Amino acid sequence: MKKLISILSFIFLLTPIFSQVIDDAQLFGSSRGTAFGTHEFGVVAESVVNHEFTLKNSDLIDITVVSVSIPQGVSVMIPQKVIQPNQEGKILVSVYKDYIESLDESNRFKETFSITVQEILITGIVINKTYTYQVSGKFE
Repeated sequence: MKKLISILSFIFLLTPIFSQVIDDAQLFGSSRGTAFGTHEFGVVAESVVNHEFTLKNSDLIDITVVSVSIPQGVSVMIPQKVIQPNQEGKILVSVYKDYIESLDESNRFKETFSITVQEILITGIVINKTYTYQVSGKFE
């Protein structure tokens, strides 16, 4: 019995060393982050517009923001990098008219950015999830 407990303890302790990283596409067969949040500013007179998104952690473990993909002319600030279970984190987004590349001839814009969060399960398996957000509008 002691040998069995020793072997199981050894295996349990080594599990995190041989852990693997899984993204949500591998886990669920496709990316689940498409259009997680959208905001239409409408017609705006300012040269900088701001919006606040929220990212809710509905899982039972902490999630950590590990990367953000941002297009030119958009800034994204995430004050809280670790979001605890059943809590929300803020995502502060600004769009700058003078620096945005996607303005068409009528001054409309549509920009997409993504945020990748990571969960580390008790087994040592790391799961990456990517959430995609979109902001759009028209500068006067």
